[in-house]
Amino acid sequence: MNNFKRFTLYEHTIKTPEGEFAITPEVTASVDDQTGRKFAPGKTLALGLLGGVSKKTGNLWLNIEGPDFYVSEPAQAGMMANQARKFAAKVNMRAKQIASEKDE
Repeated sequence: MNNFKRFTLYEHTIKTPEGEFAITPEVTASVDDQTGRKFAPGKTLALGLLGGVSKKTGNLWLNIEGPDFYVSEPAQAGMMANQARKFAAKVNMRAKQIASEKDE
Protein backbone atom coordinates (compact mmCIF):
# COMPACT_ATOMS: atom_id res chain seq x y z
CA MET A 1 0.00 0.00 0.00
CA ASN A 2 1.74 3.14 -1.21
CA ASN A 3 -1.29 5.38 -0.92
CA PHE A 4 -3.81 6.54 1.61
CA LYS A 5 -6.88 8.36 0.39
CA ARG A 6 -5.52 11.37 -1.53
CA PHE A 7 -1.83 10.78 -0.69
CA THR A 8 0.56 8.69 -2.78
CA LEU A 9 4.07 7.77 -1.66
CA TYR A 10 6.74 7.43 -4.34
CA GLU A 11 10.42 6.60 -3.98
CA HIS A 12 11.54 10.21 -3.45
CA THR A 13 8.31 12.22 -3.23
CA ILE A 14 4.84 12.25 -1.74
CA LYS A 15 1.93 13.49 -3.84
CA THR A 16 -0.90 15.31 -2.06
CA PRO A 17 -3.79 17.49 -3.22
CA GLU A 18 -1.62 20.48 -2.27
CA GLY A 19 1.25 19.35 -4.53
CA GLU A 20 4.14 16.91 -4.76
CA PHE A 21 6.83 17.23 -2.10
CA ALA A 22 10.29 15.71 -1.67
CA ILE A 23 10.77 13.04 0.96
CA THR A 24 13.71 14.22 3.05
CA PRO A 25 15.14 12.97 6.35
CA GLU A 26 13.15 15.73 8.08
CA VAL A 27 9.76 14.41 6.91
CA THR A 28 7.62 12.86 9.64
CA ALA A 29 4.21 11.22 9.59
CA SER A 30 1.90 10.36 12.46
CA VAL A 31 -1.69 9.44 13.23
CA ASP A 32 -3.08 11.55 16.05
CA ASP A 33 -6.40 12.56 17.51
CA GLN A 34 -5.84 16.14 16.42
CA THR A 35 -4.18 18.20 13.73
CA GLY A 36 -1.69 21.00 14.05
CA ARG A 37 0.64 19.70 16.75
CA LYS A 38 3.59 21.64 15.32
CA PHE A 39 3.09 24.79 13.29
CA ALA A 40 5.73 27.17 12.05
CA PRO A 41 4.57 30.80 12.13
CA GLY A 42 4.17 30.84 8.34
CA LYS A 43 1.95 27.80 8.45
CA THR A 44 -0.22 29.38 11.14
CA LEU A 45 -0.59 32.52 9.04
CA ALA A 46 -1.37 30.50 5.94
CA LEU A 47 -4.06 28.49 7.72
CA GLY A 48 -5.47 31.37 9.72
CA LEU A 49 -5.31 31.76 13.45
CA LEU A 50 -7.73 28.90 14.10
CA GLY A 51 -6.89 26.83 11.03
CA GLY A 52 -4.72 24.38 12.93
CA VAL A 53 -6.89 24.04 16.00
CA SER A 54 -9.02 20.92 16.30
CA LYS A 55 -11.25 20.02 19.20
CA LYS A 56 -10.69 16.50 20.44
CA THR A 57 -13.65 14.72 18.90
CA GLY A 58 -12.31 11.19 18.77
CA ASN A 59 -11.46 11.59 15.10
CA LEU A 60 -8.01 10.51 13.98
CA TRP A 61 -5.85 12.42 11.51
CA LEU A 62 -2.92 11.39 9.35
CA ASN A 63 -0.44 14.27 9.63
CA ILE A 64 2.61 14.55 7.36
CA GLU A 65 5.09 17.35 7.85
CA GLY A 66 8.26 18.32 6.05
CA PRO A 67 10.52 21.36 6.04
CA ASP A 68 8.31 23.15 3.51
CA PHE A 69 4.89 21.50 3.83
CA TYR A 70 2.23 20.22 6.22
CA VAL A 71 -0.72 18.09 5.12
CA SER A 72 -3.44 16.34 7.07
CA GLU A 73 -6.18 13.88 6.21
CA PRO A 74 -8.96 12.49 8.44
CA ALA A 75 -8.73 8.79 9.25
CA GLN A 76 -11.82 7.34 10.89
CA ALA A 77 -11.40 4.70 13.58
CA GLY A 78 -11.16 1.04 12.61
CA MET A 79 -9.68 -0.18 9.34
CA MET A 80 -9.13 3.33 8.00
CA ALA A 81 -7.04 4.22 11.07
CA ASN A 82 -4.98 1.05 10.63
CA GLN A 83 -4.35 1.92 6.97
CA ALA A 84 -3.34 5.45 7.99
CA ARG A 85 -0.87 4.08 10.58
CA LYS A 86 0.65 1.72 8.01
CA PHE A 87 1.00 4.57 5.52
CA ALA A 88 2.59 6.81 8.18
CA ALA A 89 5.07 4.03 9.00
CA LYS A 90 6.01 3.75 5.32
CA VAL A 91 6.56 7.50 5.05
CA ASN A 92 8.75 7.49 8.18
CA MET A 93 10.69 4.45 6.98
CA ARG A 94 11.30 6.05 3.59
CA ALA A 95 12.55 9.26 5.24
CA LYS A 96 14.99 7.19 7.35
CA GLN A 97 16.16 5.30 4.25
CA ILE A 98 16.85 8.57 2.48
CA ALA A 99 18.80 9.79 5.53
CA SER A 100 20.95 6.64 5.50
CA GLU A 101 21.54 6.99 1.73
CA LYS A 102 22.85 10.51 2.33
CA ASP A 103 25.26 9.18 5.00
CA GLU A 104 26.85 6.71 2.57
